[in-house]
Amino acid sequence: MKDTIIYYLLIFILLVGCVGPGTGDFDIDLGENYSVISTSPDSVVITPRNSSTNGWEAPIIPSKVTEISQSENFVLAKQIQELDDSDNHSTKINYWILNIVNDDVHGPLNEEEFETLSIDLNIHDIDFKDVKELYEIKNP
Repeated sequence: MKDTIIYYLLIFILLVGCVGPGTGDFDIDLGENYSVISTSPDSVVITPRNSSTNGWEAPIIPSKVTEISQSENFVLAKQIQELDDSDNHSTKINYWILNIVNDDVHGPLNEEEFETLSIDLNIHDIDFKDVKELYEIKNP
């Protein structure tokens, strides 16, 4: 009898562990109706919130967002893009600038374009943080 209870308890624990959010699931509020959404370690996007449904809209900065920097009016993102190359598993780093005041999105940009546009938009003190680090800062 005791073995049967332990057996069913172990099955229950196993099933509960397989359902629900995983360790890669989180969201980070970026203010002004934007969030970083992670549904897995390889799927991290920035998306606007839909105020009427209290959900999220289609991503405006695609996966995989790896680092974020915020200022008063801007969200800056570093993204790793998987390149479609069957022989080599190669990636490219893209940069994005999201103006959270007027919803303008600039990207994907290479590093030189990003630096030039940052200067043009008067964005200073860029301090990129890993998205997991940012999540831990905002959710202590």
